[in-house]
Amino acid sequence: MCIAAFLAIAGVNHTAPDEFTSWKRQFGIVYAQEENIYRENIFKRNLEHINKHNSLLGRGYDMGTNQFTGLTSEEFQKLHLMPALEFNAADVEAPRQSVTGPTIDWEVAGMVTRVRNQGSCVASYAFSAVGAVESLSAIFYRSPQEFSAQQVVDCSSTYGNTGCSAGRMDNTFSYVTDRGIAYETDYPWSGQQRQCQSSRGSFNRVIGYRNVTTCDNLAYFLATQPVSVLVDGTNFQYYRSGIYGDCGTSLNAGLLLIGMNDNAWRLKNSFGTSWGEQGYIRFYRGNTCGLCLQGSFPNPQ
Repeated sequence: MCIAAFLAIAGVNHTAPDEFTSWKRQFGIVYAQEENIYRENIFKRNLEHINKHNSLLGRGYDMGTNQFTGLTSEEFQKLHLMPALEFNAADVEAPRQSVTGPTIDWEVAGMVTRVRNQGSCVASYAFSAVGAVESLSAIFYRSPQEFSAQQVVDCSSTYGNTGCSAGRMDNTFSYVTDRGIAYETDYPWSGQQRQCQSSRGSFNRVIGYRNVTTCDNLAYFLATQPVSVLVDGTNFQYYRSGIYGDCGTSLNAGLLLIGMNDNAWRLKNSFGTSWGEQGYIRFYRGNTCGLCLQGSFPNPQ
């Protein structure tokens, strides 16, 4: 069978080969020949979806290409999101365009560490919780540090976490309370679950945690420190910029809430800086994506 006939059967339309090639080069992605044809077709369909969305008038956010553009939505959810905790859609408030209150941004204040990339390890819970502990260290002890999400992935199974599969931020805060946490330089990120190298860490200034389950309380405690939250990230795959509200009813991603203004919450993700607004995303104020249902933050000593 000639190549042209094979490509026609595979359903590939070569209207954007340059975009596909450039995208692979940008993210260092290499496919075997057979998979390359399949992934080019997926990339094309995703690009059409992105362009169609971005042509809508009155949209709240823009989509764009990133490291996930070669995946189907099912693959993205399976490979990069945690198993879902379902919530009742009636619990989600309608997005509010304006809420009077203070403007807070802990990242601008220098109290949030750099955005990291969880890669293929589904450990958003670990990065969210570790990020909250890092901000606690910066705010309460004037000691900005990076701590080890890898240690949480490797060593906290007895607290209910399951490595690169799933976990909870409150479980992680309990682990850090009992065992402390290592610095990132002492226990660096590897991107996969390994045998625990050391279950104890040098930073031991966390005493328990507090749960937050309403939007008003979330805003109140955010004025003191960033808060870990579980949200519905099902449609995060294409997010580029703007205020997001494209949600279902699955709590499947751990993020760190680091700011708010009258229109939006601001959150730090763990997909690297090529995703979203340099690794961040904004939500409409209110219980967007279940944001206000499963919040928690660590208590300082």
